[in-house]
Amino acid sequence: MSSNKNSLPRLLAVLLSAALLTQACLELNRVAWGTGIWLGEYSPKWAIGFFGFVLLSLGLFASILTLAWAPRRLDPARAALTRLRSRLGFLRWVSAVVFALAPVILFQYTSWGVVFTGFGIRLLVWILSTLGLAVMLGRGDALLVWKDALVAALVSSAVVGASIPLAGVTSYPFSLGWSEGNRLWDYSILFGRERYVFPADSQLTPFLDVGRQLIGGLPFLYPGLTIFQERLWLGLMGIVPYVLLGLCVFYLPQYRKIYLAPRGNMNVAVLTWLLTGLWGFLFLRQGPIHSPLLFSAAVVALAWRRPLWLSLPLLAAAGYFAAVSRFTWSFAPAMWAGMLWLASAGLENGRLAARDWGRAILLGLAGLVGGLLLPQLTGLLAGTGNASVTQAAESVGRQPLLWYRLLPNSTYNLGILVNLVIAITPLVIVLLFAVRQRLWTLNLWQRLAILGVLTAFLVVGLVASTKIGGGGDLHNMDMFLIGLLFCAGMVWEKTDRVHLEPAQSDSHFGSDCHFAPARSWLTEDASLSAWMRVVLILLVALPAYGTLLRLRPLLYADDFNRLKVLADVEDPYADPRILGLLPPRDEVDNTLDLVREYVANAQSKGDVLFMDQRQLLTFGYVKDVPLIAEYEKKYLMDQAMGETAAVTFPAFYRDLEAHRFALIISDPLRLPIKDSDYSFGEENNAWVKWVAAPILCYYEPAVTLEEFKLQLLVPLETVSPDCVMPLPQ
Repeated sequence: MSSNKNSLPRLLAVLLSAALLTQACLELNRVAWGTGIWLGEYSPKWAIGFFGFVLLSLGLFASILTLAWAPRRLDPARAALTRLRSRLGFLRWVSAVVFALAPVILFQYTSWGVVFTGFGIRLLVWILSTLGLAVMLGRGDALLVWKDALVAALVSSAVVGASIPLAGVTSYPFSLGWSEGNRLWDYSILFGRERYVFPADSQLTPFLDVGRQLIGGLPFLYPGLTIFQERLWLGLMGIVPYVLLGLCVFYLPQYRKIYLAPRGNMNVAVLTWLLTGLWGFLFLRQGPIHSPLLFSAAVVALAWRRPLWLSLPLLAAAGYFAAVSRFTWSFAPAMWAGMLWLASAGLENGRLAARDWGRAILLGLAGLVGGLLLPQLTGLLAGTGNASVTQAAESVGRQPLLWYRLLPNSTYNLGILVNLVIAITPLVIVLLFAVRQRLWTLNLWQRLAILGVLTAFLVVGLVASTKIGGGGDLHNMDMFLIGLLFCAGMVWEKTDRVHLEPAQSDSHFGSDCHFAPARSWLTEDASLSAWMRVVLILLVALPAYGTLLRLRPLLYADDFNRLKVLADVEDPYADPRILGLLPPRDEVDNTLDLVREYVANAQSKGDVLFMDQRQLLTFGYVKDVPLIAEYEKKYLMDQAMGETAAVTFPAFYRDLEAHRFALIISDPLRLPIKDSDYSFGEENNAWVKWVAAPILCYYEPAVTLEEFKLQLLVPLETVSPDCVMPLPQ
């Protein structure tokens, strides 16, 4: 029986390896075929490369077979590699860095990321680089041990996960996505208002809550900020707050006392803490999650286990910042705090002490004061008011709910539910494992606290994900995912303690103080099953897999013709966007000149409306143009999706009919109606009905540049014969 149990994992590993190597060979063949006329349609260079890769794959598969069924035969090779590692010295760490960065450098910062888009080669490169990193992290006579493999998988995954937030760091002046350019404009309003030609006594109101404005807009305190620098800041804000929250969740009071332990234990403790921060980043990036909520959650984590006089103001601050960043987050800090304290409190004869109940209630009330009462007070003082509770209900009722997006659909492949299950399953298994092994013991009230809070967040997230305009990722599951991270933090706390001998202890802390981490159940326990090890690898690697497949270099299309051949693009008139490339640099400069020319000519005839591409004003690519703040694209889209559209749009239509604008800068307007078989079909239809069709009644495209997502519209002399009248009401 034992032999069969050991054979099954090995057999599966061999079969999966064979499938992966075969897939990688097929992908390379698709690239090599069609590059020449030698041996069919190979070029000599690509033929040598392809057949050499096949031979290497066969050799690698033979090694895997030997490792699975006759590992002793590899002892000479293992010994040679171990000796080589020991002789590398400082170069061992250089090699480790190279292995960690290899997949990102190859697929995000070179043209190979455009050519190799299948999962086979990407996954093979990632696995081999991770194994190389694990070997470089090892010491002693063992070439590869479980702990090093787990750490290597975590570090490699974190590097891959951090690549996507940084993918859009470029000086390219035009918008990189549907709303990216105008979002840059939103961030500039709080501290960069002077960048615009706008009446000093007027108010600019971006379509963004103040918390997100603050975090995204801080760089605008620097007057010379460029678009590259702002994108770099936003990229870092897609990494740093996640890591910060992870570090706060997994920071434990005993780390402050680590100086009592041997220095080796101190180094291990700090390194382990940093690694947990990286895992927190990886897990939450599956959302992704907006920075303000991450900062609020980090404050909640800091308040956990702190004295009450410090915890209460911290919780109030966390609640307030969450509420002013997005009204649906108003209750989150209070609920997290109550769950954390109740579920992590020590039990006395299996019961929670009255003081723990009292503290949990006080912490929850502090969060509610910050999330509900303080915004009301500040709103009254500012004369704006705040109605977080009613706002939430009105928001749900104002826009339709598309329940089918919970299931597989064209907007989000597998749908919200399936993707959520994939994202959380490894962590849930680990949490259940901790409970079953009695590493994490909870009584009934503690279980109810956890399940009640998580269920509430799950329901809210699922409903929010079905709102029109949502359902394209898991970002509305933000409070739920952070709640699960807090659960992981509680398990970490319960299993993070070893006792020093009384002689080693300091009487100030007592003879049973806890000093250094002990993770035998996680990293060193020989009884840990092969299946549980697979779960732990998935826990750290699965969040980065989707990111790995999305890695693309943000290159200009100066070398498009060569890349078309390698990427097997047969259309001679194909647009560079088919490979995710930016237009050639000379076309970018020419298009900027064209926009400036049209704007200059239009200014003498009337207003110029930057409905889209407002970052051109923000960063000075187009200068001295009075800003028309209303009718911004994201705001119009939000209104079009709601039931109040008939109240919002009449003023816009009157301005269109009166030809108030001599020029409108927009993304290309189209009129086709789509159904749910298309990505964001309902959103498209709302946009066409309320925005695109009315504009095209009174304006016509003078210039349409699809590769720049840019259209310049000028007034029609007469109403378009294709106009559907009357306009929507």
